[in-house]
Amino acid sequence: MAMPVVTGGEHESDDAVTVGNNLASAFDDELVVLHVLRQEYYDALLE
Repeated sequence: MAMPVVTGGEHESDDAVTVGNNLASAFDDELVVLHVLRQEYYDALLE
């Protein structure tokens, strides 16, 4: 009975890792957008 519980736990942790990676990826995308916007803002200030 212990083995199915362990494999189920592994699948859950894999899902959690996948969700974490997706969140990290989305967060990186947001940072890139913010960086570009900030750069454009500073460029506009300097003109």
